[in-house]
Amino acid sequence: MFEDKVVIVTGGASGIGAAIARQFADEGAHVVVASIKMGESVESESDVFIETDVRDESQVKKMVDETLKKFGKVDIVVNSAGANHQNQRDVTSFSLEEYRNIMDTNMTGTFLLTKHALPHLLKTKGSIINIASQLGLVPEPNLGVYSASKAAVIMFTKAMAVRYAADGVRINCVCPGPIGTHFLRKDFSVAKIPVGRLGTPEEVANIVFFLASDKCSYVTGAAYTVDGASSLARPRG
Repeated sequence: MFEDKVVIVTGGASGIGAAIARQFADEGAHVVVASIKMGESVESESDVFIETDVRDESQVKKMVDETLKKFGKVDIVVNSAGANHQNQRDVTSFSLEEYRNIMDTNMTGTFLLTKHALPHLLKTKGSIINIASQLGLVPEPNLGVYSASKAAVIMFTKAMAVRYAADGVRINCVCPGPIGTHFLRKDFSVAKIPVGRLGTPEEVANIVFFLASDKCSYVTGAAYTVDGASSLARPRG
């Protein structure tokens, strides 16, 4: 389905990003993994690793330029790089540095790659999928900064989807819930999930894959939850 498509996946060295990168590579895409460090996903000849800190505009631009130099185009962008949210505590104990790291990784990184990839996606009538979170839809009292950063990603997705719909670029986001990766808090209880288990990175990748496909040609500006209905359950925490 994605034979010879060029896909950029930020945060593609581990967890959800790695699962997304692998799925596209398995379907014949050329995958550029943009991450601070190399990880598990760079396995095939279709994969290219480009060291990238998504908080740094010069690095993001360089990564896009290198992608174009190697493949000549960009078809799909997945903004999957994300800041860790395990540390729950009151906002009054947050440092400005911690705040900026979360906001810059989650929102600024998404903005920067969107900014630099869009001119090329307009040529290919491409697609952007942003990885947000269920916590961008349902607030967590002691994760206010993280929730705000992911809510910003969701609203940015919707605004950009409206702006570029007539140009043929579709922009959607996925909002994972409790997924079995290193990001999940060690004390998270599966009892809080109505389906009774954690999700897998591959289950998130399946939705990303679907949204990027031609089967979703009429879908843009959507925010898909992949959370086993946990965002609807009470109590939370």
